[in-house]
Parts: sequence; structure tokens; C-alpha cells
Amino acid sequence: MKTTKILKFFLSMFAIAVTLAAMNFNAYEGAFGIMLTAPLILAGIETSNDAKQKRSDIWEKMEGMVQFRKQEKRSFTDDEETKYNNLRASFDQLTKHIETLEADEKRALLMADNKARQKRKSQDETDLQKFSLARLVQLKAEGRSLDGIEAEMHQEAVQEARNSGVSISGVGVPNIAIESIMKRSQTSFNVTGQTSDAGDQGGMLVPTSTSALILALRPMLVLSQLGVNMMGGLVGNLDFVKGGSTVATWNTEEGAADATFFSTSKITMSPKRLAAVTRISKQLMIQTPENIEQKLITDLLRAVAQAVELAAINGASGGNDPTGILNVDGIGTVVGGEAGAAPTWDHMVALEKKVAIENALMGRLAYLTNHKVKARLKTTKLDAGSGLFVWPHNENSINGYPVGVSNLVPSNLEKSPAADLSAIIFGDWSELMIGQWGGLDLIVDEKKEAINNRLVITTNSFWDVATLWPEKFAAMTDAITDISASASPADDTTDDDDDDTADDTADDTA
Repeated sequence: MKTTKILKFFLSMFAIAVTLAAMNFNAYEGAFGIMLTAPLILAGIETSNDAKQKRSDIWEKMEGMVQFRKQEKRSFTDDEETKYNNLRASFDQLTKHIETLEADEKRALLMADNKARQKRKSQDETDLQKFSLARLVQLKAEGRSLDGIEAEMHQEAVQEARNSGVSISGVGVPNIAIESIMKRSQTSFNVTGQTSDAGDQGGMLVPTSTSALILALRPMLVLSQLGVNMMGGLVGNLDFVKGGSTVATWNTEEGAADATFFSTSKITMSPKRLAAVTRISKQLMIQTPENIEQKLITDLLRAVAQAVELAAINGASGGNDPTGILNVDGIGTVVGGEAGAAPTWDHMVALEKKVAIENALMGRLAYLTNHKVKARLKTTKLDAGSGLFVWPHNENSINGYPVGVSNLVPSNLEKSPAADLSAIIFGDWSELMIGQWGGLDLIVDEKKEAINNRLVITTNSFWDVATLWPEKFAAMTDAITDISASASPADDTTDDDDDDTADDTADDTA
């Protein structure tokens, strides 16, 4: 009997060791797990399987007594009744004991699994801390093969891209590596010529899908501060289905109701390759790793951010480019004049009116323009006598709506014979979608600008832009900002009012 117990003890130990080994525990942790469970076994508390076997043996004895009684066609004797009741009590006790053992075993495995997960997470974080974007670039610049954590992250990026339906042509940097670099650098990024003031008035919209690249670009994009929906980690094409309106009509008590056919339309976002070029001095590559990492990630993200913002604002319609808001069919239009006009208060009201008459004056409403328009409106009076200006001093709003300012809003538009005209956009920015697939794809060229001692890094990433409801936006694309090229602000107000009113009247009539 003693030999049997010893054998069971070592078999139990072996089973635990195998289980922990399967969970990627090392020898030390396996021994630790055995030490946790050994006192239970040494104390005579068997495993649930041992207890189940004992319960099965008791059940067989109980079944044997019942069958024997049936064969003899009689009832239990008093001694048999006592023995049967004792067996039944033992059976019930073992059943409860098994439930306790199974719960304890489940807890032990859960704790062991948590420990294993924590170890793997800690190991992954440690490995990611070793990832160096600078080393990755250096290896490619020297024509060497990737190794270590850089090779692992490249494979991760390839898999991430494959899952998103895109491909890596150079070396990949997955979102998890971008996130690690951002945490280490703890750098706040800003794009020259942009402001984040609008975010103070409207807040930042939480992205609908987690993506380190999206999160890294958000502080750099003025559009994100206006409330644009930014979605990262997309897989395949993304369809937005739009429904038509149901019409209600008055009728007699028994009259037949007019049938309304519910129509739908679809807007599709698909990955479009964005190639942004960054140049970095080879001299920087010999500086401290911290400086290199921060410089590299800043330059790369700035190049991508500017290209994404520009595409979302003024992307050409069709081809490989996303369609930016200024080129979307169906947005409202406010015309300054045949050769443009200096923007006035009346133009701002007209932009709001274009959205309002479409029953769309709701959501994340805000203006977007460039610094030239901002400077002009800060010196343009509301009227001749109030002393107020279209753009109030020390504020970043127009008529109570926040304003985003970016030099990526075009200021070189043409309308013969005028040139260098600017755009002003008003609308519900939550209806503008920016989607992103996968991480970054880097192509390092050490020869193209070797004469200048610089590396050329081409960054490939995949994006698209969609405007769900164009009628929720309106734009003026012929704003004159050069004071010398137009009449005085007071004269502008009168002239522009006539042009704008005529334009609005024609639109309302149509």
C-alpha cells in the first residue's frame, strides 16, 4: 500500500511538471509549481482523478449489492442496509471532495497560466526595448541582413501587412514597434504651420480602432483635432452603406399610403499606397542612439502626417490618390466673385448657411483654413462701426465655431485672372473618415544622395479617405488674402455681400 502511494505521488509530480513544461515554464518555475502543489499531495489530498477512481470503486460495490439483492428477490438485511448507506455517504462525500479538488486544480492552473503570461509579456516588452529603428536603417544602408529583434519585427510587419491585405516591399516596422519607440521617446510631435488650438475647444475623438501609427500621427494632424474619424489596423476594403430617406405623407383615414422605396448607396475605402521621402544625415547616424531614434521617428511621422493631411484636404479625385474634401462632389460652394474676393463675415455666414439648408448643422462643426486667411480675417472688420473683427483677437473661433489652421490648406488656387487664392472649409468633420492599413514599409537608399552624405528613406504606408455625407460640408475656394490685391476690408464687405447673396439666391431657387 505504501509503495502504491509513493508511486502515485511521483506520478502526480511528473504530471504537474509536464503541464508546466507545456506552458513554457523553465526548470526553476516548474520546481516552484511542484512546491506549491506538493503539500496538498503529501497531506493525503489526492488529485481529482484519484478521487474519481475511488468514487467509481464505491459505485461498483453499491451496484453489486443492488444486483445481488435483485437476483435473490429480497430486501437488504439490516447489516446490508447499514453497509449500503455507508457506501452512499462515502460516494456523496467524494463527489463534494472532487468538486473541491477540481476547483483547486483549476485555480492552480489559472495562477500558473497568469505567471506564464506575465513572463511572456515581460519578455516581449524587454525584447521591444531592444528594437532600434536606427539599427534597422543602418543594417539596410550597409547592405547587411536583418538579425535579432529587428528581424523579428520585420516578420511581424510582413504578417501584419498580409493580414491587412497589403504587402511589404522593403523592411517592415509593425505597429507594436512604433508604439514602443513612441513610449521610449515620449516626444510630442507638431507639424510646422499647424496649430492644435481647435482641439482645446472640441476635444480629441477616440479612434475607432487601435493602431500605433494612427495614435502617433494624431497630435500632428489638425484634422484629428477637428473630430475626423481615424481608423487604424483595417483589413481589406471597408464599405460604408448609406440609406435614403423615408417620406411620411398625410392621408385620409382609409386612403392608401404612398409607398416609399428605401434606397441605399455605398462608399468604399480601399488601401492606397502613400510614399513619403525622408532624408537624414549620415553624420546623425554616429550620434547617440536616443538622438537617432527621436530624429528618425520624428522625420518619418512628419512626412507621413503631412501627406495624409494634404490628401484628406485636397486629394485629387480618382487615380491612386484619396479624394480630399475639396474635391468631393456634392459639398456646398460659396463663390467670392469672378476673380475671387477677400473673405468677409458674410462669406462665413454663407458657408454655415450651405450646411444648414441641408439640415446638417450638427455634429463636430468647425472651420478649417490656412494662416494667410487667418491673418486676413483678423484684420477684416465685421462692419464699419463696431470695432469687431471676423476673427476675434485672442480667440480661435469664428461665429462660435472652432477653427483649425494648417498651411496644408491650399493657398495657391487659381481662378483666371486671379492666382494664389485660398480655401476655407466649414462642416461636420466627424463625417470625414481616414483609414490606415498595416504599419510602415521602409526602403533605405544610401547611394542616391551619397554626394551629400545623406540617406534617403522612402516610407510606404497605406491609407484612404472617405466623406460619408458631402452635404455636411461647404467650401470657399477663391479667397483673396493679399490686401494689396483687393479693395479695403470695408469695401470688400459690401462687394462680397452682393456676389454671395446672388449666388445663394440662385442656389436656393434651384
